[in-house]
Amino acid sequence: MQQLAEFVANHWVLSMTFVALLAALAGNLMGGMGAAAAQVGTAEAVRLINREDAVVIDVREAAEFQQGHIANAVNIPMARLGERLAEVRKFNERPLLLCCDAGHTSMRAGAVLKKAGLGKLFSLRGGVGAWRQDNLPIARGKQT
Repeated sequence: MQQLAEFVANHWVLSMTFVALLAALAGNLMGGMGAAAAQVGTAEAVRLINREDAVVIDVREAAEFQQGHIANAVNIPMARLGERLAEVRKFNERPLLLCCDAGHTSMRAGAVLKKAGLGKLFSLRGGVGAWRQDNLPIARGKQT
């Protein structure tokens, strides 16, 4: 124990850097625990869609959506999510799978929807990029 105290005294900058990194790591790990939408991988997303009739809500802009999206996804851009809450509420009894390009915007969308009182929220980890990477089917064009 005395050697540790001596090390910290002699290398205080290194020790403080270590403590700061450790705190940042702990904060990052704990931050996901209270997330509005649970993050799910592509396999879990497929299960939600096929077995629980999840509604896929794609929060990317229309141009990105038209270049490729998950089949039967509803396109509600993040910028318009607040004004289109009534449209989302009609799916309130079903799980909502939120997706974007990489998974970050869909987490923000989850927070908006949770604040609006919606439940059963899931965010596709890695977004449509992960979906493509796993060679899952992509639909093109406007939503039907």
